[in-house]
Parts: sequence; C-alpha cells; structure tokens
Amino acid sequence: MGQPKGPEFVLLALKDGWDGYDGRAPTSAAVHAAVAIKQNLALVPLSSGGVQLEAHAGGLDLEIEIGPDGMLRGIACERYGSD
Repeated sequence: MGQPKGPEFVLLALKDGWDGYDGRAPTSAAVHAAVAIKQNLALVPLSSGGVQLEAHAGGLDLEIEIGPDGMLRGIACERYGSD
C-alpha cells in the first residue's frame, strides 16, 4: 500500500504526546488497517428501513447498524478465517 493521503497522512505524522499528555502516536499498522476497512466499507439496506455499514478486511468483519430513525443501533466486530 502506498503512502496514505488526507486524514491518514495526518495520523501517521502524529508523534508521541500528540494529545498533550502521554498519548502514543498511531502505528503504521493501525492506520493501514483502518484505511483497508474504510476502502472496503459497504452500505447495505435493512428490512427495518435502516442501513448497515459493513467492512470485511484484515481478518475482521465490522458491522454498524443504523436504525430508520438515524440512531446507532449496534456494532459488531468478529474475527474470521483460521484461528
């Protein structure tokens, strides 16, 4: 994967102490995993009238359900593949 652009680049540029305290800088592995999930994000309609955001990347399934009223209803994250 090439050099991330936009918000991802900003995250990679952060140094330890970025929050004014002892916050550790985001690792390259964490940023690249987040970019992979973001790039694989899909919008799926729900029979309730809501929408589910789904991503399947890096051995993880991420699902975020948004109800018909626009409110967050649930988040699920599961590992898939060999254990």
